[in-house]
Amino acid sequence: ECLKKVVEKSRKPLVLDADALNLLAEENGKALEEKLHTQGAEGRVIILTPHVGELSRLLAKTIPECKKELPECGRELAERFHGVAVAKDARTVVCKEQGEFYLNTTGNSGMATAGSGDVLTGVILGLLAQGMNAIDAAVNGVYLHGRAGELAAKLHTEYGVMAGDIADCLMKDYDEKESVKK
Repeated sequence: ECLKKVVEKSRKPLVLDADALNLLAEENGKALEEKLHTQGAEGRVIILTPHVGELSRLLAKTIPECKKELPECGRELAERFHGVAVAKDARTVVCKEQGEFYLNTTGNSGMATAGSGDVLTGVILGLLAQGMNAIDAAVNGVYLHGRAGELAAKLHTEYGVMAGDIADCLMKDYDEKESVKK
């Protein structure tokens, strides 16, 4: 009901993650999907940030299919909503409806931790709130999130990274000598 109200009443930029994506993938989420498709076509900013499991549910494909064809699957999702798809996997791909896609090479396996996607969503939303367009907010958000994850792994090891560490590292200065400044 909350997602339905946001979709129906607001025209602000919308970033969909986690359970919002799961709701869209369910049979009763089809009406919301159609409404979002229409709003995206009318110019509403819509960014979807599925990990490969959520992507497979949204596209009714297997996880191995989505992993093998991540840019194509991301673009398919972006086209479905006339928006931007951030397809999260070992290497995240940011896709818009048409044209090129962006492959992010920052980050590490330690970022596959509970809450890391929430941090990414917050970074993207923060960039949108500062006036960045959807594709730039997604591409730069993914890059900054990955760099913060790299710094968090240097401080805590990849095995010890938690989502809060990634968020904390977004506020630190990282120089080429791999030293950290407050």
